[in-house]
Amino acid sequence: MKRNKLKHGAFDEEKLKKQLGLAELTGGENNYPYPEKISSRPTLELNGIWGVFQGEGTKTVIPNEAHAKIPAV
Repeated sequence: MKRNKLKHGAFDEEKLKKQLGLAELTGGENNYPYPEKISSRPTLELNGIWGVFQGEGTKTVIPNEAHAKIPAV
């Protein structure tokens, strides 16, 4: 979804704050509309994921560790 649609959609921040009894909606990155903060920002990119046993055949046990390759920003 394009950012401008999230920013200018039917979301009413003041109405939600009133319904929840909150002074502020917090969380996510600053300078982004609240719906975007809680739905599409931030993201995490994984370039690889692996567990302990990587050989051929069926794996019938849960590994005691797993790894992920996360690129630097």
